[in-house]
Amino acid sequence: MLRLVEYSAPHRDGAIALWNRAFRALRNFVALDRASWRARIEDLAIPGAGDALAGSGPQRFDPRHFRLALDGEEVVGLAHGGTWEDAFLARLLPGGRKARVGTLLVIAVDPARRRRGIGGALLGDLVDALGRTSGIEGPLRADGRGFNPFYGNVIAPLPPPWGTPVGIALPAGDSGGRAFFRAAGFREEVEARTRARSLADRPRFAREVPAGFVIEEIADWKPILGTDDGVAFPLANESRTWILREGDHQRAALVAYPLRADGSHWGIHSFEVESPRRGEGLGRLLLEYAIAALAQRGAKELEALAIPSEAPEAAHLYESLGFEPAEPWVILG
Repeated sequence: MLRLVEYSAPHRDGAIALWNRAFRALRNFVALDRASWRARIEDLAIPGAGDALAGSGPQRFDPRHFRLALDGEEVVGLAHGGTWEDAFLARLLPGGRKARVGTLLVIAVDPARRRRGIGGALLGDLVDALGRTSGIEGPLRADGRGFNPFYGNVIAPLPPPWGTPVGIALPAGDSGGRAFFRAAGFREEVEARTRARSLADRPRFAREVPAGFVIEEIADWKPILGTDDGVAFPLANESRTWILREGDHQRAALVAYPLRADGSHWGIHSFEVESPRRGEGLGRLLLEYAIAALAQRGAKELEALAIPSEAPEAAHLYESLGFEPAEPWVILG
């Protein structure tokens, strides 16, 4: 008999076991245990992100928005949601949409029990929970490239335990999953592909940095291009930022973080060149430098998410520097 319940500590081990079964086959999967589960989910707080209703204080895990499907006492499904709310969205996306919306952060069903209506029941239960606690009405948004405080995100590159370097996406070959999300009203925004570059050849940076430019490395930092300013990521997480600076102006920046705790595999979180300076080779220069710097740190592979339809130049740059196709994804909205 299927029961839908709110997450609680007695079901922690069952939820972890389900998580590891459901995502084991995905690229970059990292098995979670009690310590990593609690650190990544239950105890995580984003400083200054704002709670769902008041828009002040840290954003914390709310077990009311983590729904479980139980078969007897066995956890066979989970769905985690949250809210994007007015005050926080105003800080995160100036000039963007400010209305409070409900979001789906992750959903998983035991692979042996799919196509039995468990996923749909979990989505309905999550919508009801968000309605009761936050006044959310209407369909949920998928957290594909948007803010995701628990599983890899854009405000601080906390390494995701599977998938792409920038949040949740669906493997393009998962026809059943794609059909499920389409039927539930989610939109397939764009197709993407992760590309990976082996660092086994231990590349070195052999170019001269042009006169007037310097490259610097900073931990946990997001620069504001065209200025000498930026912000520290609210979660210290071993990310590294390489900045190409011309005088007091930051012209290009690349942020990467370890996909695995041992530092062997890294993912590119963001890679930008100031708009007026694109086409001058600055991005290639900085990417070559970051590749060599990571190789010197002992990294074995660097991965990036390429979206050819949105940034064909970036996709071509990755390809020209030895990044090979790794996994196709569909990003949902």
